[in-house]
Amino acid sequence: MSAQTIQFRLPNNTQASIWLRKAALVLTMMLSMAASLTAVMTYVSVGSTDDFTHLWFSAFSTAVMTIMPAGILLMAALTKLANLWLAHLTSRMRSIIVGLLMALIMESGLALVTTLHHVGWQQPQLLLSSWVSTLISALPAAVVLMLLVSLTVKPRVERYLRS
Repeated sequence: MSAQTIQFRLPNNTQASIWLRKAALVLTMMLSMAASLTAVMTYVSVGSTDDFTHLWFSAFSTAVMTIMPAGILLMAALTKLANLWLAHLTSRMRSIIVGLLMALIMESGLALVTTLHHVGWQQPQLLLSSWVSTLISALPAAVVLMLLVSLTVKPRVERYLRS
């Protein structure tokens, strides 16, 4: 018995295929960032344990379902507000400001989700100290990623999405 390959292809130039390619690009970027940041945060929170993968995947999947949709809306809103209120600044400066704000806000949310999965709500003091520790430890990586995205990737993706 031979293995059969099933291929799903959309016609190259249909609106649906173009939209799917654009959505896949944005989704891949977001998933990669969320996966790497929650992995760093999980490692900071629990270290290298036998159940690291389970803890990481649990935090990652919660982040995908909660923090990522909020991030999409937040990025659009912050970009609009920056363009409106900071019109006197260069586009590059506005992108840097939006990137830094997004890093801080998204990182705070990711750190909270990750910490909640490891600590829970039962001990508020431990939750707070773990959240702060996780946030501070992973914030440098988030700032670098968000600035990279804001200055290089986001403008290219926006051009691509407009095309």
